[in-house]
Amino acid sequence: LFEEKLKEWGLRLHGVPEQLSTTRIENLARYHTIWAISEFTRTWVRRYWRRDSEILTPPVDVEAFAPAPDGKRNMILNVGRFFAGSHNKKHLEMVTAFKRVVDGGLRNWELHLAGNFTPETMHVEYLDRVKRAAQGYPVVLHVNAPFGELQRLYSEAAIYWHASGLNEDESREPIKSEHFGITTVEAMAAGCVPVVIAKGGQPEIVQHGRNGFLWQSLAELQSFTLKLIHDPALRERLAAAALADSKRYDKSHFRSRL
Repeated sequence: LFEEKLKEWGLRLHGVPEQLSTTRIENLARYHTIWAISEFTRTWVRRYWRRDSEILTPPVDVEAFAPAPDGKRNMILNVGRFFAGSHNKKHLEMVTAFKRVVDGGLRNWELHLAGNFTPETMHVEYLDRVKRAAQGYPVVLHVNAPFGELQRLYSEAAIYWHASGLNEDESREPIKSEHFGITTVEAMAAGCVPVVIAKGGQPEIVQHGRNGFLWQSLAELQSFTLKLIHDPALRERLAAAALADSKRYDKSHFRSRL
């Protein structure tokens, strides 16, 4: 019943007893090594199961992404699944932030939201809410976009947004923050400047003011975005640093660490 009708509670009831159980901790003690994909997840492995772990960040196919040969467009991009509940990607909040900067006078920029979608009732309702919120503004949704289209969007976008974990209590529900941030690295590899929330694994990838910006509130997201929009030289400098830093997560680095 909980899994079908009340998925949020179903997830909580399913997970918490295992996290706290003595049996789970004893079983984990049998493993010689545990790997975490970020310092963020390493912290929670320690809190939940009292085990230390080594960090092995996931391999990202950065070679599949590159800036468009004819340059960037006036475009902000987010890539993340359209789904309700759990660690949802905060599309509605990003649309709100973009509408505010447009209402404040921004012209000739677009927000593009790309992601997969499963047509279950709760997710259909969520996607409909995003569509309604975006009406009348230069916001484009790319639902179930094929990989080639994602590559094009990454290559053309100048700025990349990520908001998972916004308005969530990370100390109570870390699952609602991004545990690493593969799409952020993909965007960096395509020469996008990441403007991402300072939660989860994102601050381990993005260094504020050097290869992107980290924010705590929608007001900061809007402010840093406008700063990049009005300063093309800054945008170009941070994009170059982001592209270079994305190489640290390529397959060759993963194999070496492994």
